[in-house]
Amino acid sequence: MRPLALRMLCPLPLALAVGCPTSPQDRPPVPVVAPAHPAAEAPALVVYVVVDQLGEEQLDRMIDRFKGGLARLTSDTAYRAVARYHHSSTETCPGHATLATGGSPAVHGIVGNSFVLKGKEAYCLDALPLPVDTVGDAARAAGGEVVSLSLKDRGSVLLSGRAPTLAMWMDRRKGAQVSLPLDFPKAVTPPLVARDAWVAWMDPPWTLSDPSLEGLFGIQDQQAHERDVGTGLTFPHPGPAGALPAPALPSALMNTPAGGDFLTAAALEAVDRFALGQNGPPDLLTVSYSHFDGIGHSYTPASLESLDALLRLDGQLQELMDGLDAKVGPGRWSLVLSADHGAPMIPPTYVDLDDLPAAIDAALKAEGLPAAALFFGTTVVLDPALDADGRARSAAVVRRLVLAVPGVEDLVDLANPEGPFAAAFAQSRYQDRAGDLTLVLAENAVPLYKKDPTGTTHGSPRPYDQQVPFLAFGAGVKAGKGPEVDARQIAPTVVRLLHAPPLSGAELPAVAAALR
Repeated sequence: MRPLALRMLCPLPLALAVGCPTSPQDRPPVPVVAPAHPAAEAPALVVYVVVDQLGEEQLDRMIDRFKGGLARLTSDTAYRAVARYHHSSTETCPGHATLATGGSPAVHGIVGNSFVLKGKEAYCLDALPLPVDTVGDAARAAGGEVVSLSLKDRGSVLLSGRAPTLAMWMDRRKGAQVSLPLDFPKAVTPPLVARDAWVAWMDPPWTLSDPSLEGLFGIQDQQAHERDVGTGLTFPHPGPAGALPAPALPSALMNTPAGGDFLTAAALEAVDRFALGQNGPPDLLTVSYSHFDGIGHSYTPASLESLDALLRLDGQLQELMDGLDAKVGPGRWSLVLSADHGAPMIPPTYVDLDDLPAAIDAALKAEGLPAAALFFGTTVVLDPALDADGRARSAAVVRRLVLAVPGVEDLVDLANPEGPFAAAFAQSRYQDRAGDLTLVLAENAVPLYKKDPTGTTHGSPRPYDQQVPFLAFGAGVKAGKGPEVDARQIAPTVVRLLHAPPLSGAELPAVAAALR
């Protein structure tokens, strides 16, 4: 039976005063559930990597340039397939929740980064705990440790489950590494990565690692659609530590490859600190590379910055895998990589929605109808007191108004979705959280924020947002190349590698072809 690591639950003075566990021998046991899917080969450690905003097309077009971890993960010694989300809300929270549970938003309830909860707009983590199990819960039930790392709270917490050993992210306002469970000190003590280390990574200029990238796919440096996050629009970008005031440095991790360096170092430190993969049932380490999303949003995937960040991620994953070989042992770990969503692969068309909420309210009032209860993103929430006739009349007013906006293709009634994306919208509806009406923008169109036509976003049911990589390598993995899989199959595959109980909300089986 595997002991539960509580190494960081008690500060040392408290440990001495009340006898908190301070060594593996002192730790209380956890219940161990017999594996539901016994297999011949079990990894000692399963590493679950999520690259925030990595679409399959973006990975595929760079495949010949990889020399490190991504080369290893796309070689003939690994399993590779395209995974596709079938829900419409292709955002960070729903994607991570699906990768954690094997269920759609209609099952796990995380229908967006923000959604309606008790009549108000809420953040996705306000809806915890999830109604179904996660890969973290399954690993814990089987007796393993669970460490979950990200720059974003949602990138860590949604994968970690109800009782992780450690779920850590970066408080970008304070530069502190904060954690769950709540018994932990709010700041990880000592931090997995010392502040002077990550500040030092951001000190030198961000240079183009491969000059031959310029002009590749027709991409030049400094394009009109790029957003300046404080370090300029051209290479070399001044190091944020030298170009930004100190309070802005934690946020800068989200917009430079230094964020990937930070997470890689934190992952390897976590392996040491928690003795992951050293003995007992398989442990789970999840790493959500959030900085790739920040770079994609700011510069877009159609930028030299995004191309360079992907090559640097190739090196960061190689560093991680080399560290796993050294610390856990070759052939004793496995790694599964996917993404929470993709993004448009060309410079987007911007759709100005900034004035739409006020226009909708004015139009509803002109028809003697109550104003919309809420408008956020592309979602409209009508007054909940409306009867069926009032709701239908309100929806007709909103439809007439939004379809007059250039770049808006359709308005979908989420209570009864129709059109080519009806099934995707149905998968993104949970109770009354999804709202009443949602706009469908034209292909490669994104909302214009604050009249600023730069950057990009995601969140549509289009293929470029839905299709992501599914890569697996290591112990328990059967090499090969498979057909497209449903993204809901990835979490059950991870659970099979962990030899853990099945997930309560998984809608589909594991990818059997990827497993020995």
